[in-house]
Amino acid sequence: MSDLDDTTLEQSCSEEKVEIISQDEDLWEVRICFPAPFISDREMIARMREAKNLISRRFYVPAERLEFRELLEKSPIKEGFVARVLIGRTKVGQGKPVVRLKPVQTARGEVFDDMIAELDFYSLDEFDQPISLERIRVEITRQGVDFDLCDIDAIKKAIEDVRERQSFIKGMVIARGKLPDIGRDAELEYTFFADPNAAQDLAEYRIGRKVKERDIICQKIEATVGKEKGYDVRGTSISPIRGLDFELVAGEGAKLSIDGTTITALRNGLPIMSRTMRSIYTLSGEKTIPEIIEVKVKPIVELNAEDIVNIVLDDSVEIIGDLKEGSTVTTRGEVFIEGRLAKGANIIAGENVMVNGEIEGGEISSDSSVYASHSVKDSRILAGDDVQLSGLVSNSEISGRTVKSGRIRGSKVEAGRKVFVQEAGNDAVGHKTTIRVGRDDFYRRKLESSKEVVERLKQNVEHIRKVFGDDVILRLTGGNHQQLLVEFMKKLRARGYPELDEETIESLRRLLTSIAPLKEVLVEKNEEIETLQKKASDESASKPIVVIREKIQDPVDVTINDKTQTIEPGEGAAITATSDGEIKTYKLPAPSSKKRTSR
Repeated sequence: MSDLDDTTLEQSCSEEKVEIISQDEDLWEVRICFPAPFISDREMIARMREAKNLISRRFYVPAERLEFRELLEKSPIKEGFVARVLIGRTKVGQGKPVVRLKPVQTARGEVFDDMIAELDFYSLDEFDQPISLERIRVEITRQGVDFDLCDIDAIKKAIEDVRERQSFIKGMVIARGKLPDIGRDAELEYTFFADPNAAQDLAEYRIGRKVKERDIICQKIEATVGKEKGYDVRGTSISPIRGLDFELVAGEGAKLSIDGTTITALRNGLPIMSRTMRSIYTLSGEKTIPEIIEVKVKPIVELNAEDIVNIVLDDSVEIIGDLKEGSTVTTRGEVFIEGRLAKGANIIAGENVMVNGEIEGGEISSDSSVYASHSVKDSRILAGDDVQLSGLVSNSEISGRTVKSGRIRGSKVEAGRKVFVQEAGNDAVGHKTTIRVGRDDFYRRKLESSKEVVERLKQNVEHIRKVFGDDVILRLTGGNHQQLLVEFMKKLRARGYPELDEETIESLRRLLTSIAPLKEVLVEKNEEIETLQKKASDESASKPIVVIREKIQDPVDVTINDKTQTIEPGEGAAITATSDGEIKTYKLPAPSSKKRTSR
């Protein structure tokens, strides 16, 4: 500019208001003439736009990509001024618009492809041209997305924003499909009590637990199909989904209807349900649901407590009367006792044990749960699942995954997860109540119990072997008890033994028939020991909690995961462990003394 005099400048401005002086890669030096000493902002912008358009025409650069960088020099002329400015190409991204199709998972776990269309685009396409709706439409159509399902107004607005800011958009949702309706899951309605908690008391449960021949045991309500179809972003229709289903199977003692929805009893007994589970993955994580539900009817052996000394059964047993001292009942099924459990009486069961009477010095071991409706004193109760005791528990050992009780006095309670009691304190002679919660302690205690049961069962088998001899035990099968008993009695007579009375013969028969169940229980218990040993070493402790709802009569020692704290007398409390393993106690409000009235 310094090489030109004022006359030349004025002449240039009259002939050409904008002139490109030089170009260096993405930078242009431009001279702009302004024929007045003062100009408006509008005129300044208009003259700058002329400069950008000139560069765009000559160098094939989109005007939108050009921006003012710097004022190099401003020189006055006779009726205005001349400015030398630097204009450069903006450094913005560019590229081909990208449309991505993504799947959607239902809350139940099914995955449907192509349910969401997302869009990425820059202000310039791959041809260095400003992005446009038509260019995006081409890419949407190429990916097979139904353009009518797209939010066109949102796309237009995004294009305006991106071009104005010279920016880009990533992951913009432009279309969504619609999930199809999901039908109702299959359900099973049954006519018997499957849970003691569903009955008012154990007596009601005992009656409602049984079925008679030809009784309808359960009815399957079929899964339904959803009503409305869905569609994906391509416009493809998706059929409604059927609810989750399971197969209903009739086991021994039961019959399945032709349509597969109803099971009836073929004999009197106890209905037993077993489930084969499968895993599905939902939005909330892994979930297990039934795949097969098998229902069978197991016979009930009804016995008078006075006739029991040592009995081994494969079926469930119902005992009427008080189980006397020294009696032992071993079964893979359920046990219901309508009466008292005396000192030294033992119950070993594979299923639930229910005692509708006092437990005084007895011992119960169940792989499932134990329920008692009266007091427990000087006894030991060990359950693989839950223990629920309605009466006073004093000077006893109680173990289960979850233990629920009324009043506890001077007893030891061990639980895998939770303990809920109404009151806790010392017994009459000052024995302290202790409560331990933690998976490791529970598994260790259950392991010790299972080993004790195994030793006791081995002693029973050995006793029978000594009575009958190895030959009889080896030849014993499921259907030759009577034959072997007759042979054994002949041998006794040949050796000079007197004729056996009916009671002795019946006792011998029971011993023979108990061998098979004893062996099966032994196998199961040994397998259980292996499982418990693994769980005791592998599983970490869950979130434990102890709740004493109403009153702490005397100091109670609470141990959670090997840390012990003495809870002083007072109102109810909830005791748990913090994230760092420390025991935390929360006081509970005192129970209201006001009587509730119904309106």
